[in-house]
Order: sequence, then structure tokens, then C-alpha cells
Amino acid sequence: MTRPQPVTNTLPRYQWSANEYQGMIKAGGFDEVRLLDGDVVIMGAACEPYRWTLDDYEKLVALGLLEDKHVELVQGEILVMSPMGEPHALTIIQLNEILSPHFNSRTGYRLRIQMPLALPSLLSEPEPDLAVVALNAPTSAAGRPTSADLVIEVAESSLDYDRGHKGSLYAAAGIRDFWLANLPERRLDVYRRPVPDPQSFSAWRYQDCQVLQAGERVSPLVAPEIIVPVTAVFPA
Repeated sequence: MTRPQPVTNTLPRYQWSANEYQGMIKAGGFDEVRLLDGDVVIMGAACEPYRWTLDDYEKLVALGLLEDKHVELVQGEILVMSPMGEPHALTIIQLNEILSPHFNSRTGYRLRIQMPLALPSLLSEPEPDLAVVALNAPTSAAGRPTSADLVIEVAESSLDYDRGHKGSLYAAAGIRDFWLANLPERRLDVYRRPVPDPQSFSAWRYQDCQVLQAGERVSPLVAPEIIVPVTAVFPA
């Protein structure tokens, strides 16, 4: 898989404090960077923002510099994610109640809720709202899974970002089944069949999109016997 070219994100980069920057320096490996107006930048003629690798990011996590911060690594940038409203939280709860009886250690899976997926080749570590991951899935050096059988994002204010950016990222990672719970329209958008697309955010996109409304239902590709009614996904 060809590594995609960096593309400007629509969410703000995380702004570092002087104390956090000093913590990075103590960790080593940041000799050629400086702190400039809250951005860690590579010094030189262009003074470009530093592109974080997965190892860099995991080092910051281990140091506790990102503790209690709602951030994700996306294509080498540490981005501040949108805050979660109550409808978002309730939808995650309902999805967990629907899926957890089917995806658990007894069935050979873990249902991960807002936990990271490591995508080293994409310089990314997103934290989808829910991810179905096999117990024997490959992992990164830090022990994080590097793929999933199903990824679900719940979106309200972040709808365009989750559809256009994170959806493209999941397609590039080879995730075959991506569901987007569209809160404003109370519908479930089901994306499948990743295909290359140089014009998209991560140079990949989903070829198939099925828009499901109340009264319709869907089954995960990995477990077609499981029936999920769209009405059950959204809070009353």
C-alpha cells in the first residue's frame, strides 16, 4: 500500500504548552524541533509542523503528556477532537448494548469503545466510537490492534469530518465494514468495499454506501447472522 501524502485536516492541531514541550525534550528524539505558538515545528527555511510517527505518539502517551486530552493522531498530526454531546454518548451506549452480547471474549472478539487503533503506515492512531476486533488480530509494538472487522463512528457536529476524513482513513487501513451513525438525520450510513482514490483524504475511499433509515436493519459483514435494527441504534 502506497503511503498517502499528508492532507490538511479540518480539526485544529493540538496546542502544546511550554511544560508539555519540555516533557517531550526530556523524552529525547526531538532535537530538530522547536515550540512556536503552540505548534511543534521542524526548524528550517519552511518551518513546517512536525509530522508525528506512531512511535512518537506512543512515547507522548507513555509520558502522560496526553492524559485526559481528547486528541487523536491522524496522518502525522495530533488533532483536537470535537466534544461529545449527550445524544452521542447515548448512541454509543445503545450500540454497546446491541453488539456486546455477540462480540466478546467468548465469541473470539473484543468490542472496543473509544479505544485506539494503530495504523503505522498511515501515521495515524484514531479512536473510533466502537470497533469489533478479533482476539487474534495483529497488534502494534504498544499492543494496540492494527485493524478491525467493524468500525462505527457516531457523528453530530463532526459528521463531515468522520465521513470524508476518518472514513477515508479506515478504507486505507483495509477495514471492510464502516458504519456512520448520523445523529442529525437519525440514519445509519454503511460503507463497504475499500478502493484506491488519489483524490480522497487518505488516497482510499469506500465504493459502496448504503443509507439506512428507521424500519431498516443491517448485519455486520463479519457476522451476517446478527441483525441490527436502525431504530435501536438511536436514543428515543
